Amino acid sequence: MTHGLRGGVDRLHRLATWLWRFPGTVTLTLVTLGMFAVQVGLGGMYDIPTATRLGALLAERVVDDGEYFRLVMPMFLHVGPVHLGLNMLAFVQLGLLTEYVWGTRRLVVFYGLCGVGAALVTATFSPVARPTIGASGAVMGLAGLLLGARYVGTPALRLFLGEVLGRRLFWGVLITFLIGLVLEAFFPIVDNWGHLGGFLLGVLLALATPDPDSGEWPVAVVAGMFVPVFSGAAAWTMLQGGAALDTLDADLAWQYRLGASQRPDSVQGGDMLFGMVKHYEAAGMGDEGVEVLAREVGNMSEPLLLQRLAGLILLEGGLDDAAVIVLERWAALDPHDPQALNSLAWQLVIHADPDVRDPARAEALVRKALRRVEDPESSAGRYQRAAYLDTLGEALLQLQRYEEALEVQSESLAIAEELEMADLPEIQARHQRILQAVGPQ
Repeated sequence: MTHGLRGGVDRLHRLATWLWRFPGTVTLTLVTLGMFAVQVGLGGMYDIPTATRLGALLAERVVDDGEYFRLVMPMFLHVGPVHLGLNMLAFVQLGLLTEYVWGTRRLVVFYGLCGVGAALVTATFSPVARPTIGASGAVMGLAGLLLGARYVGTPALRLFLGEVLGRRLFWGVLITFLIGLVLEAFFPIVDNWGHLGGFLLGVLLALATPDPDSGEWPVAVVAGMFVPVFSGAAAWTMLQGGAALDTLDADLAWQYRLGASQRPDSVQGGDMLFGMVKHYEAAGMGDEGVEVLAREVGNMSEPLLLQRLAGLILLEGGLDDAAVIVLERWAALDPHDPQALNSLAWQLVIHADPDVRDPARAEALVRKALRRVEDPESSAGRYQRAAYLDTLGEALLQLQRYEEALEVQSESLAIAEELEMADLPEIQARHQRILQAVGPQ
């Protein structure tokens, strides 16, 4: 018992000694974890308004409204535990090495400068139209510092870093950029400009301080400013951060619109159009959003991208007008695609606005889709036929052609039961509605 207690005390002593040796890494980690806890407490780790309220980077708010705290706060905010965990894992490893070589003051200075520098580069060059948060720009700055010092530092420093790092950090940085570029091609969720800005600033800091022991007094002055700068930015955020929420949806709609117009035939462009429509709707400007969408969709020429955009809008729900616009464009570009024809037909029979609802046109579209089903005897073909007949049944029901509606809906129901389709309950419900309509005839 005594031996176990002594062992526990020794471990605590070693931990305390370790924490005492690296106060900069420990403090920055704790501050970041604390800010994440604040995010969770105020609205959620994935909540955009909460991140905005806490100082997420919004370029237009920095430029137009002078909210310069948005250059400082983003490095302490994160989107979810995975984002936080990856950044903190990388920071602790690089931060410990940086603090060991350059000391606590320089770690704080380098980390802060790279974080703010990354935010400036993102605000200046990035086309991404969303609030930006994360420590990755500052972390990449430490990576640039260490890699740069390995080649331009003093001979002793180059030898030490070569032995400690090998080529692992080089490959880690390269893979990070490659992953960012790949994701940018499909899902604009990585701040590549911030990564690049932080990394290059880190390299410049390595060039400026080839000797880790040089320039102590300016470093001490800048390090001494860290706490008041961060505290001031945090206080400014508390007072002013919520002001952006009044126009957040309208601002984001405009930014997404600009981003989409630059990349009309890309996954990013489609995602931005989807975000634009949602934010116009949330801002109470749904009609304007639909008008803009109609213009922007007219610049798209890839049916698959329109299909994807239509899927996003339909899954969101409540955006009937936007759905019709996208489906019209998809069907116009690929008039022989039965899925495009049926999707448009379905939207025309379920549209909330009776002035837009058009069962007669829907009937013509879905009958054309039925004629274009490939391999109608296969399971996939029969699945399509059941779905298309379900659309036709609804159109005929609205046209009060009840006997025809019952015939096609009965066939749809039979196939759906045979294939155990996920839509079976809805098809059954529609069959019952038609039966009720036929009954009094």
